[in-house]
Amino acid sequence: AIIEARPDIIMHAAATKYVDVAEQQPLECTDINVGGSQNVARVAMERGVPVVIGISTDKAAPPVRNTYALTK
Repeated sequence: AIIEARPDIIMHAAATKYVDVAEQQPLECTDINVGGSQNVARVAMERGVPVVIGISTDKAAPPVRNTYALTK
């Protein structure tokens, strides 16, 4: 999609969204939230996209006490 669209800005909001499921499946949560964000950043750099905006949730705000917040 990035190759075809050649955007100037990427808004990244994808993530697993269930805090309770993140505690039950921490590796999947890490893969989606961390690995997915790394993929977005890598492709943006490779394709010269100058701006990437990451959107998160208040569930990731301090104090960080769970897997979900740590991965965000």
